[in-house]
Amino acid sequence: MADCQEHKPALMHILGHVAEDFMSFFTDKVLAIREKANQAIPTTGPSPDVLTVGTYRFSNKSLNSFSPIYFSEASSLIQKSKTTTCLLDPIPTHLLKDVLPVIGSSILDQINGSLVTVLEKVVVTQLQQHLQRNSLFEMFQLGFRAHHSTETVLLKVTNDLLIASDHGLVSMLVLLDLSAAFDTVDHSILLQRLEHVIGIKGTTLDWFRSYLSDRYQFAHVHGVPSSYSRVSHGVPQGSVLGPILFTLYMLPLGNIIRQHGINLHCYADDTQLYLSMKPEETEKLVKLQTCLKDIKSWMSSNFLLLNSGKPEVLRGLAPSYLEELVTPYQPNRPLHSQNAGLLVVPRVSRSRMGARAFSYQAPLLLNQLPVQVSPPSELHDDLRPR
Repeated sequence: MADCQEHKPALMHILGHVAEDFMSFFTDKVLAIREKANQAIPTTGPSPDVLTVGTYRFSNKSLNSFSPIYFSEASSLIQKSKTTTCLLDPIPTHLLKDVLPVIGSSILDQINGSLVTVLEKVVVTQLQQHLQRNSLFEMFQLGFRAHHSTETVLLKVTNDLLIASDHGLVSMLVLLDLSAAFDTVDHSILLQRLEHVIGIKGTTLDWFRSYLSDRYQFAHVHGVPSSYSRVSHGVPQGSVLGPILFTLYMLPLGNIIRQHGINLHCYADDTQLYLSMKPEETEKLVKLQTCLKDIKSWMSSNFLLLNSGKPEVLRGLAPSYLEELVTPYQPNRPLHSQNAGLLVVPRVSRSRMGARAFSYQAPLLLNQLPVQVSPPSELHDDLRPR
């Protein structure tokens, strides 16, 4: 026991260094992403936000102040809260639920006076009501909204792609990936968007400005904290307000994509673009490329970094049981198509469910892809069973 106590200071010192390293890593990562995004901002041409002028649904009514709530509403919000709690919470959630009947009136005064975590839920409720009344939600942003989920995104996108295939069209699906998007949100841009697009004014805007300012973070390793680091960017992850603030920050993106006639669906910071066309309509790929250029330009101007790495088609990442469903085409005699990276399309009854199977649709669609989309040899190698 004495030996353990003797080594405890050394252990605490090591853990302190680990905590500081973690904190430095996260801080430096965000700064590096913002700097890289800033360097990618175009030096010529109009500001990317100009692309969306005339397409915004600006709020006709402003939200100047929050409405006080009654105890019944506060009690309902608290009772619906998860029992999980944060290290910095002044009172654990489960304890707050237990003592609520006793301290109800005093806790209500604190909520209406801009205090405690439950306040965020009150703010979200009134903000969502304002967005709903003024039709300000992005129709195809399904993240963190009631009755919307990843399942509804999958259902819509899959439906559109199946219908397009049924009409003999080839579809191009582009998945956009952002680096630490929630952490790089620029506060000044967010507040401007809240004021001029969403209609947040007066004391309500002051409240949001206060909410975003003077925030600090630290890393905690086995009970040993790092030093505090000031948070000058981003929306608080794990908070109630963070997700909806991020979706409002991303609001112009849908307008930019729609101007190019590209289908889209978003779930928080994940965006799917898809375009269906006849196999010979390769000129439509130019429209997609122009759209991606405008997206990247807008994101850079908003300190969001788009991971623009080369798109991959089952590039060694697919499970073996999917790779085994496709077979490279090997002609019996020398043909011009032998190096085209084609796949064998199995025979199925198209009038039944077989035509919807992956083993049929994957080769069918990949064989029809224009050469400009992806080098056939690469598709051949990526889909070859190993």
